[in-house]
Amino acid sequence: MLKHLSGEDIALRRPVSHTPVYNNDTYTATLAADGNCDTKFSTSSPYTCSLTNRNNETSPTWTVTLDKTYQITGIVIYNRKQHYNRLANFTVFGSCDEQDKVVLYNDAEHNKYIEEVIRLEINESHVCSTISIQIPQKSISGHAQYLALCEVQVYAVVCRKPTHSSFAVFVPNKTMYAKNESLSFTCNAGYIPIQSNTTVTCCGVDTFCPSYPVCERVYCQLLRQPANGKYNTSTSTNTSLEYGSVLHGKCNIGYEEGILDTTRRCQQNGTWSGQDLVCTQIKCNPPPSVQNGYYTYSDNNTYMYIREPYTTYLTGHCNIGYNLSTPSTISCGLNESWTGDFPVCDIVTCDPPVEKENSYYIYGHNKTTYNKTPEFYHTILLGRCYTGFKITSPLPSELRCSKYGKWSGNLAVCELIICEWPDLQNGNFIGSMAPFYYNDTLTPICNVGYSLENNNTIVCNETEEWSNITIVRCVPCSSNTAIVKEDLFSTGMVVGVIFGTNVFTAIITTVIVYIVIKRCIQANTKPNNLYGDLALRNNSREGEYSDLQNMQHN
Repeated sequence: MLKHLSGEDIALRRPVSHTPVYNNDTYTATLAADGNCDTKFSTSSPYTCSLTNRNNETSPTWTVTLDKTYQITGIVIYNRKQHYNRLANFTVFGSCDEQDKVVLYNDAEHNKYIEEVIRLEINESHVCSTISIQIPQKSISGHAQYLALCEVQVYAVVCRKPTHSSFAVFVPNKTMYAKNESLSFTCNAGYIPIQSNTTVTCCGVDTFCPSYPVCERVYCQLLRQPANGKYNTSTSTNTSLEYGSVLHGKCNIGYEEGILDTTRRCQQNGTWSGQDLVCTQIKCNPPPSVQNGYYTYSDNNTYMYIREPYTTYLTGHCNIGYNLSTPSTISCGLNESWTGDFPVCDIVTCDPPVEKENSYYIYGHNKTTYNKTPEFYHTILLGRCYTGFKITSPLPSELRCSKYGKWSGNLAVCELIICEWPDLQNGNFIGSMAPFYYNDTLTPICNVGYSLENNNTIVCNETEEWSNITIVRCVPCSSNTAIVKEDLFSTGMVVGVIFGTNVFTAIITTVIVYIVIKRCIQANTKPNNLYGDLALRNNSREGEYSDLQNMQHN
């Protein structure tokens, strides 16, 4: 019994199914392979047993699908604890030995269904991939039946003969091994075991302890090709050759072998027989050094200006900021001299960069104006804008002559400096018409009843802000301030002309302002420069832009 029902349950948590389904599959097929061996049928969650519906047309069947094919040795069925709905006349069959259906057990003559735990020994050597349990469609009394299973366990030979058996001899030599069964193995010639212990024991599903018995092919690491010579190997990608491989060494033209026997054989211990091939050869003295450059070998290592053997190739490279103007590869020839053109490195230059409108460049090192000539590698140019313009993007504007002979960095983009209309509490500004450009001026004027605390003209500066704007203020007139009638009238006329749209509006506005000022101010003195210069610039904005353009190019 121990031999047939020992080891691992290979049905545990494998894919399962049953048909026909009962009550929307409340008692699922997986309940019979979930590891719960409680045989008490539960009618409420959590459920413990699977249940297949009775049907007048189909025999109730439960099936488990194994992960691979196994030689089945035993099956344990945990029957329903209650005596009704047990497995009367049940049959166990499987998909085995490339057949659709093989009967492994038939209970028609044994009546094991009365047992709560049914243990079945399978003596035939059936190799199966599925195990199914089925009861007749109807009982002896003619009633359709239910198939209730609380747990099904399947046991099998769990260790199959190692797949590399052609490379070793196994004792005992069997197709499959039961759990706890031991075997020894000996590797064939040209193979070696990967572990020191050559006796192993089957300890799980296709698992041997202390490790899986493996014989691996003996390989010798591919010999490194000798300097100025080679071994005749047909492989260019493999890093090793198998046991018994033979290599023959030969030196290149102009060299001679330093040993008599150049044959090498891969031995059983993974080493090569014989000695390394040594080739004696001529050498070349160091070539002239590369001005503003250097040499490298074919493996990209830097040449250190020492004597080098025949067929040595050197490649010339230029330092950053220089370009090769001649071919760069030379080789050591049979006459102890270098063949090929020696490399020449010329300094990299950049053509003058594009200049955006209203911009120019200066040198980064001395801030003098760039003279629009080709420049050497690493030259730095800084973008600048003409008066009245500002750099808008990108910032900072800097160009650098790169090692590729191209300017890298950001070109200067210049736009007009424009100031927004300023605000003056209790007053306003007069002057040029919007938009306001660099150096435009505005004169402050206060509303009636207010006077300037600081009579300053404001100027649009390079930061697009108004200078003096923070000190210009309109403050209420003091009680002893007086305004003569002539000035009141003239002031009202000026304000009326500014805000009126025609003669009639100007007259009405002048009268109203005059009356308001007269009533507001009772003093008899005249304020100093109350409104400032009210003259408006008559030149057009197009004229101002033309002045700025002329100024840029002068």
